[in-house]
Amino acid sequence: MASDSWILIFALLLFLLGASYCAATEISYSSINKIKLKNQADNNDKKALTATYILKNFDSALVALLIGNNLTHNGFAAVATILSTRHFGNKYLTLTTLMSTLIVFLFSEMIPKSFGKSNYNYALKVAFSLRTLMKILKPFSLFFMGISTLVSKFFPPSDEPEINEEEFFQIVQNVGEEGVISKRDHKLISSALNFDNKKAKDVYTPIEDGILIDISTGKKEIINTIKNTGFSRYPVFEGEKDNIVGVLQTKEFYKNYFQNPDFNLHSILLKPYFAGPEMVIDDLMNELSANKIHMSMVVDDNGNHLGIVTLNDILEELIGEIKENKNDDSEEKEESK
Repeated sequence: MASDSWILIFALLLFLLGASYCAATEISYSSINKIKLKNQADNNDKKALTATYILKNFDSALVALLIGNNLTHNGFAAVATILSTRHFGNKYLTLTTLMSTLIVFLFSEMIPKSFGKSNYNYALKVAFSLRTLMKILKPFSLFFMGISTLVSKFFPPSDEPEINEEEFFQIVQNVGEEGVISKRDHKLISSALNFDNKKAKDVYTPIEDGILIDISTGKKEIINTIKNTGFSRYPVFEGEKDNIVGVLQTKEFYKNYFQNPDFNLHSILLKPYFAGPEMVIDDLMNELSANKIHMSMVVDDNGNHLGIVTLNDILEELIGEIKENKNDDSEEKEESK
């Protein structure tokens, strides 16, 4: 084999490596963990600072990589054709083209992109070389970016947000995993983001587990129930638990009991509020707050009572378990679980 053929083979490998570099680098910066990078850059890490510069000028970096990618792909195809023609004539040109396409796809596209995706360390390692490439190809980058800007004027961007809900969830997940925020704050933010997806059926206390009071129950027995459970409100039923006739407030009960132990229990009951199981808890919370109600019965389409939802239940979905003090009226339990 002639010495210049070895040079061509060496050039072939260089083009292949160059194409692999461009593909892996592009995907690594497209999927880099920006939160982690910012933290590292804040500590004056040189590689992280360079990578941050690249992200701020990513259009220029992308054009440089695309130019490099096209040059290496075309260079590989040209050298492969020269080698094939020199050693086999025109007999295997079609086969050479097919083999070149397969090799480029595997070793300059699929494998490098699989390797580079979300590969944070690789992105930092190639930061200096990519910035150098950006400087070398800057005149060409400016030219192509100018054309792109001109064309984009005829196709104005849509008014869609820069990040969608799924991407925002991923950002929250990343900052939690990287320790940028505390576990408590991460849990609180995650709960807030999932808040709109929760429904009454997801948070209610089943009716069979609730503490309900029969309207025919004696006053002393009601007092014992209040002492043993410590809730501030109780659903009151008549006959069957599916027949909720009102809500008993502990304060009102004691106030009337001390004035007249034989008072009519029905006269102090609050009107019950009913919500469907599919009602979003964000809407339910707004309804309860607007009507100054602290408790709702969850009822299906057939009128069956499924359970009880309180403002306390809803708030716990948002901010976690609420610690309550039974002896502090401002922190009284609101639900009859």
